[in-house]
Amino acid sequence: MPESVGELGDLSMLNVDRNRLSVLTSRIGLCRSLRVLSVRENQLKEIPASIGDCTNLHVINVSGNLLDWLPDSLLKLDVKAVWLSENQAQPLIKFQHETLVGAGGPRRVLTCFLLPQRAPTEFKPPPEPEPTQEEMDSRQKGIGFAPEPEKNHSEPEVHDEPEVGEKEAFIRNDPVRVTPHPQDLKKQKEERAERAKQIHKELKNSRDNLGE
Repeated sequence: MPESVGELGDLSMLNVDRNRLSVLTSRIGLCRSLRVLSVRENQLKEIPASIGDCTNLHVINVSGNLLDWLPDSLLKLDVKAVWLSENQAQPLIKFQHETLVGAGGPRRVLTCFLLPQRAPTEFKPPPEPEPTQEEMDSRQKGIGFAPEPEKNHSEPEVHDEPEVGEKEAFIRNDPVRVTPHPQDLKKQKEERAERAKQIHKELKNSRDNLGE
């Protein structure tokens, strides 16, 4: 972030999410009209103490960074929400004071159960097992077609029965399937009646011959 951001005295909202920022300039404290600051999902390891000079700051979102603590000067502000995590249930959480001892001398900072922040770990699939010698040989030979089994001529071949519905194709104007004409039906009926009389007469003659 450029140092010139401190010259934006009338700036009320600053959103620099997902910009791979590793440092937040201390001149951010000169933005006295700043009300909302969002630096979500960057690579910040520290928030400058000058943030306490942004007297109108009410909302600050620092989730998704690499912060170990927040500056004690944050308590000077009348903030309504301090977001440290995407899974945070309440806009404000209870902070505890800690004293850090470093090269610049001791300084008081704020911590809580959501600090320190940690970068999300990337999922790495387990390594694949090394192929055996047999698998390597088969890959080199390539994939071939299995030979067809030899037919046993001593056993008769079995043909599958046609499934239901697999009948002969319909033949248009098939004389066996076509409905006869009414005159043809009458003629067929007379022929059957005449044939029945003839059979009855032959049966009667056979009985008479047996009776004699």
